Amino acid sequence: MAVSYEQQLLETLLPQWQSLLQDWSSSGRLTSAAQEALLLNGEPQALTDLVSQWSSGDFSSIPPIVLLSSSDISGANGAFSAETGAIYINSDWIRNASPNALVSALTEELGHYLD
Repeated sequence: MAVSYEQQLLETLLPQWQSLLQDWSSSGRLTSAAQEALLLNGEPQALTDLVSQWSSGDFSSIPPIVLLSSSDISGANGAFSAETGAIYINSDWIRNASPNALVSALTEELGHYLD
């Protein structure tokens, strides 16, 4: 089965995003941002574990990323579903999105996953 153009765009950008996650985890910025955004007192063990994994380059705990049409995602650029445990990205939007916009959407939805 052929990979779609949109899937190729996503797969091309994932290593860049993962490198950012690794940097943010190693520097402590991810922990600080999570504590601030999620109003955490201290660092829950689950967050400590994720930060440790991502610092070492292990991204196996990142939720699956699924492309959906604009109509299936109600026009949003991205979404996270706690029910399915997946990050959804608008396949129509991704065609014209800048790499920075896509990284921002992925990061925002990962934040919803952390929440």
